[in-house]
Parts: sequence; structure tokens; C-alpha cells
Amino acid sequence: MKVKVTKEGVLVPKKLLKGIKVVDIRKQNGLIVIVPLTDDPILGLGSNPIKDSGITDASENHDFYILSQMGLANAYGDDEPEYSLDLIKEPNPDYEGR
Repeated sequence: MKVKVTKEGVLVPKKLLKGIKVVDIRKQNGLIVIVPLTDDPILGLGSNPIKDSGITDASENHDFYILSQMGLANAYGDDEPEYSLDLIKEPNPDYEGR
């Protein structure tokens, strides 16, 4: 679908946003991405606490963990190829495989 960019920006047709109340718009890897937001992630904090993970400093380093997760997610693009296990030249004998 082609849409003309006006001085106000771009109007996204409502039929593409059926049932969506809030979106996040960002520029990512040279693309403009519109992502539907179903819930405010801040309101969900504390709803799934870390248990039995061995992490003892989660509350002190909360921002670090979130930013690390976001960095990892941004490290790989949507068009990143899937790599098969056949490509491993020398397996790590200590890897437990998850």
C-alpha cells in the first residue's frame, strides 16, 4: 500500500489497526516500524518475579537486565538467517544444550 507523506506525516488506515489502541513507532534498521502495544510494560513490573534462578541482585540491576535484553534483541534483525547445527565446526563439549 502506498501512502502520501504530507507535512503532518502519514495517516495509517484504521482497518490496519483494528482493535489496537496504542502503537509504538520507531525507525529500525532503515525501516519505519509500527508495533501494536497491548499493555504498558511498566504496569507489568513485578508480576513475574525472578525465582530460583540464582540471581540475587535483580532489583538492584533491573535496568541493566532490561537494557541487556533489549540490546540482544536489537543485535539481530528480522531478516537474520537461522543457522543450523550442521554449521558448527567444533562443538563445545561443555555445552549442556538447552
